This record gives sequence, C-alpha cells and structure tokens, in this order.
Amino acid sequence: MIALPTRSMYQSLPNFLSQLAAVEIGLFEANWRGFGGLIGCQGEDCYMSVNPVIDWTQAEEQVRGDLAFLAEVLGDMLQEADQALGLIRNGIETRQFLVCMKAAHQLKGSASYLYCGDVLRCASIMQDLGNEGATASNTAEGTDRSWNGNPPRDTNAIWNDILQMHDSLIEAVNNLRNEVSAKFQG
Repeated sequence: MIALPTRSMYQSLPNFLSQLAAVEIGLFEANWRGFGGLIGCQGEDCYMSVNPVIDWTQAEEQVRGDLAFLAEVLGDMLQEADQALGLIRNGIETRQFLVCMKAAHQLKGSASYLYCGDVLRCASIMQDLGNEGATASNTAEGTDRSWNGNPPRDTNAIWNDILQMHDSLIEAVNNLRNEVSAKFQG
C-alpha cells in the first residue's frame, strides 16, 4: 500500500488521478491497470493498493484480522459471484439490460466491502452498461426521454460492450479465486 497526499488536496477524482500519475508515474503505470487497483481514503489519509485483485490489508481489517472468517466471507463472495455471472449470462441471452445491471450491482457491493479491485471495477462498469442499455431501450420505445437531447447509443453497441465486460468480469472473478486459493491453501 502506498501513502498518498491527503484527500483535501484533491477536488475531484480525475484531478486526484492526474496528480497521482504525476507524483507516482512509475508505480501508476506498472500496477494501476486502468481502475484495477483501489484508491481509498480513511479520514484525511489516502492510499492506493498495488494489488488490483484484492487489497489484503484492507480486507483483513474489514474482518478485524480474523483470517478464518475472511476465508469464509471470500468463499461466500465467490459463490455469489458465480451466481451473478449466471444471472448476467441469462440477461445477455434474453437481452434484458436490467437483469445484467441488478446482478452486477449486487456483486459490486461485496467486491467493494472486501476490497476486490478488479471485480469491483468490472461489476461497476457492467452495472453502468446495464443502466445505459435500459435507458436506450426505453428511449427507443418512446417511454423514456431522460437523455435531454443527447440520444443514447445503439443498443447493439451496448450489448457488445456488455459481452466484453462479461468476459472481463469472468477473468476478474477467476483471478480473485486464484488469489484466495493461494492465500488460504498455501
């Protein structure tokens, strides 16, 4: 984990990331992988995890150092991830944006709680894509005009992005599964 300047020094996440890139450019390029790592703040102290799969230090703090409980909770989370991936696959097959969005939202909560960076990033993007698709579908049907003059993207393009993100989410869950196995089997 790397200590960063305090939260009050940054007015927005984009500014925060550009400042981070300027200060820690080597580490940023080597380990950040887009939004694969985690940036977080506790009070005024900010940190960046250099492990994009899971921030073990933060995950252990969530369970107050009880590694047996952490192993159990991560096992439950991986089961939940498998269920969410099944729901997302079903949503893709039946072309239901909201199913994808809701399954990703559920997974995002667990990933956030346990500091699982890649799963969190992919689930967040999947949720946003599901929401975008639902809005685009409703707009095409004439039931939603919330886009305020900026027409939404074509739903086929959104489905293509969802398919790609589904693959990324599967990879992120498998990487997490491998990390958990290595930590608790070894």
